[in-house]
Amino acid sequence: MPDLVGQAGRLIKGTAARASEVFDEQGELANVVIPSFFKVHDDDAAQYNVTGLSGPGVLVKRTEQNTYAAGRRYKTSDTAFVHATYSKELEVSMEQLQDRDWDNVWDEIKQLRKAADFWKQFAAFQVFNGGFSTTTSINGVDLSRYGDGLALLSTVHTRADGGATQSNASATGIPFNESNLETGLIAMKEQLLDDGTPIRDLGRISIVVPHNLEKSASIIVKSSLRPSVNNNDINIYNDGMYGIVATHLLASVSGRVGGTSGNDTAWFLVAENLSKLMYVNRLSPTLTSEKAEHGGMKFKVDVRLSVGHAHWLGTWGSEGANASYSG
Repeated sequence: MPDLVGQAGRLIKGTAARASEVFDEQGELANVVIPSFFKVHDDDAAQYNVTGLSGPGVLVKRTEQNTYAAGRRYKTSDTAFVHATYSKELEVSMEQLQDRDWDNVWDEIKQLRKAADFWKQFAAFQVFNGGFSTTTSINGVDLSRYGDGLALLSTVHTRADGGATQSNASATGIPFNESNLETGLIAMKEQLLDDGTPIRDLGRISIVVPHNLEKSASIIVKSSLRPSVNNNDINIYNDGMYGIVATHLLASVSGRVGGTSGNDTAWFLVAENLSKLMYVNRLSPTLTSEKAEHGGMKFKVDVRLSVGHAHWLGTWGSEGANASYSG
């Protein structure tokens, strides 16, 4: 086992301590944004377990002195968020350390911290990239999935009460436009809970798109009047109820997996209060360093987390390429 720099201190006095300071300072500058519709939790175990029950149903009229109508709650499927560790190492020779000024020496540390912070955002969006499949790992990120054995976005979701199956995905891959946005919103709002009663408390609804569709989404949501018509219709989407989350991490340029290959057209809807998209933090970005056998140093960063969905309710999606989908 190599000597730890923090213990031996033979290469450059105080290097390990200063490296940790630079690592933390870079973290304070980072702008890590996990979308607000993710339920974010911290955990200190090997996995984070989620289970649930349906509600008691809707109320029933009771006349004076009559008995109460009995309700029943149905257990939903369990979800195990199993934490995975993601790491990277940079190795710097003794000569590199000796011959560069200190700002350059610390560049490796800053880059490692940036990579770790970026990975947290990258991991979260793989829930959407893997939304049309049941693949365990998407773009190198392990996904924890609701225990019904189906994709997050499926046309045949089962209900805990044994009622009719439900869909939260477009079976025809409708493309993103104003008319189809309304189709998706209606479909999501008509989802039923596991006891067959209407959903409630959707909260703010986000339109999640690759950056290719950001302009179209902005025009639909932010225009004062309804776009693409000439009769001055009001735009019902510009009241602040509908937000846009656009990112290149959902585009084919970033290696999108799931759905049609090379598809930059997939789009999603998420109801913030109802959805069960989850991000669980097990280990925040952590730096370790050690002396290398050649006299230089090894800097290593680790992040441990899990992402996925604990239910499909409150989400809806379309691959957007006018292709049939069933899953």
